[in-house]
Amino acid sequence: MPHYYYRASNSKGSIRKGWLKAENEQDLDSRLTNLGLILISYTFSKSGSFSGLRFWAKDTVERKSLILFCIHMEQMLAAGNSVQSALEGAQESTESNILREVITSILADILNGVNFSDALESHSPVIPISIANMVRVGERTGELVEIFNGLGQNLKWEDEIKGKATQAIRYPAITGFVILLVGLFMMIFLVPQLMGFLGEMNRDVPITTRALIAVSGFLVEWWWTLFLVPYMALLILRFLGNRSPRTQLKIDRLKLKIWFFGPLIYKIFLIRFTNSFAMMYSSGVPILEAIKLNIKLSDNSEIERRLQNVVSHVSNGRTLSSAFREADVFPPPLPKLMEAGEEGGQLSSALLNASYFLDREIQDSIDKIQSMIQPLLTLVMAFLLIWIILSIFLPVYNLIGDTGLM
Repeated sequence: MPHYYYRASNSKGSIRKGWLKAENEQDLDSRLTNLGLILISYTFSKSGSFSGLRFWAKDTVERKSLILFCIHMEQMLAAGNSVQSALEGAQESTESNILREVITSILADILNGVNFSDALESHSPVIPISIANMVRVGERTGELVEIFNGLGQNLKWEDEIKGKATQAIRYPAITGFVILLVGLFMMIFLVPQLMGFLGEMNRDVPITTRALIAVSGFLVEWWWTLFLVPYMALLILRFLGNRSPRTQLKIDRLKLKIWFFGPLIYKIFLIRFTNSFAMMYSSGVPILEAIKLNIKLSDNSEIERRLQNVVSHVSNGRTLSSAFREADVFPPPLPKLMEAGEEGGQLSSALLNASYFLDREIQDSIDKIQSMIQPLLTLVMAFLLIWIILSIFLPVYNLIGDTGLM
């Protein structure tokens, strides 16, 4: 079915742009009319994939817009409005052009008999798949209000963590960038001039000075490799990962081992998983189905592999806590907490307690890294300055001493 990129106007004369699936031009006009829009112009793609999503691939919906969307949906549904009416209200109230276009497409799908959750899932490159999974649970259990409330709370938590992490690394990142620029300036422009003076002495120079000359010479000729090589390395890793699942698995394993960032990303996923799983379990979703729905919450194939092992263990009759322990999904204290929750019939509470435990670890990790990075950068700057000063002035000092001027 073709995907049309349209320009249309609403009853107030505002111009709307977006993508819609339609059989032909007449079907497109009919679908837009049902949405209260008047077609102005269009282009179309015969591609089977949703062309607009490729257009948005680098610009997904901001978390702030998603939070407001969930809050709006919760309030509208709690007031007794239909899903369609709630979406129409969200479409009018959102400030995000991308989200507005997505909602337009979702409304068109719903008017053509598509489930709300399926319509959301078709926009997973733009809207997180977790929202579609949770809405699917809400459709089955009739608890969409509670689902959107939980989604809003989770998104607020993720926004707070992101804000705190950004604040923690902003100053060190700026400081590190300044140190890099100062170091490059000294190595590329200042050191070569001073080295010319030292070369005229026709004397042996200390090893520190020879090392400085070598580094300066490399940077003068090859400074651009400092920027190009990391970029090319990322492109090559992405290419290899796309071509080979085994290579992608190794890359994803390596990501989880990167100091600070790997464990932090993993713990954030675990909190998202435990909160989502607890909501599904409380809503009556079977354990295996709840795990399968949450596997795609992470883009990391190593995490997906571990959760697939959990599914396999539970399918073979293991308890949930032992399955998570053997699959090495949770840190050591948490499977015991889950085991106590299983025995007491309070698994949801146990999972939420585990989420709180992980949240405290994330907060402590961010605080520690913030207190460590600033002194570390100061030491790096001091080492760089001391090395350059000693490398330049030590030969001069030795020359002066040999000539008897001191």
